[in-house]
Amino acid sequence: MAWEAQVKDVCADCNNHYLSKVDSYAKDFFKANRIEKMVTEEKTVRITYDHSLLLRVLFKLTFNCLRFKGEDARWIEHFKEYILHGTGFPAYYRIKIGIEVVPCHRIMEKERASLSGESKTWKYLPPHMIRMGNICGISGDDVFARYVFVNNFYFYCIVCPEPDAQEKLKVAMKRLRSTWPSILFLHPHKTSMTLRVSDDSIIKKYSDTAAMLSDKWAEYLKTDNTPRNRVQRIAEKAGSR
Repeated sequence: MAWEAQVKDVCADCNNHYLSKVDSYAKDFFKANRIEKMVTEEKTVRITYDHSLLLRVLFKLTFNCLRFKGEDARWIEHFKEYILHGTGFPAYYRIKIGIEVVPCHRIMEKERASLSGESKTWKYLPPHMIRMGNICGISGDDVFARYVFVNNFYFYCIVCPEPDAQEKLKVAMKRLRSTWPSILFLHPHKTSMTLRVSDDSIIKKYSDTAAMLSDKWAEYLKTDNTPRNRVQRIAEKAGSR
């Protein structure tokens, strides 16, 4: 969690003064809830949170991710003042934060042959990763749905503008929970919640993305730009001298 893609178009005053509070809360939230700790056999996990600050953290990460990838970030630009100052929340938007705790994958004996080095002795597959993106099947013209996955903790943001924002939220929340029943939505006026750990594992959670990327990965391996092919070309040049 030490690395974050940087978008260097924020003035020093905003970055060092206003956004530092958001960054500081992110660090405190991760530490208080032990985000770095692997979730393995636990059945429930208790989290503490400040709903407004957590939302600002998730929006900041999402905003930076969209701009870093050159994707459309127009909808979240309405929340720039809110991200910076915690005020000026657009009255015509309704938001829900969902959270899910997904346990580590327990390595089966038959899987160890495909592992290498020290990983052959591991009991669980470590979840150390950060992923962000659109929630497929829910995001649309009038519903903005994004996820931020940090290790075993999966955050979901559903944003709906008026008119009929409440009804749109209900439909989106129902659709999300029909796929992942262990998701709970944070109460904006509470500061803690007990979450039931999902019956899925991080491997199953990643399977859809892996399947979606498998064709692209196969095409990438055919190119001359893969690390292996670059090393091979260097070795061939060295051998021809």
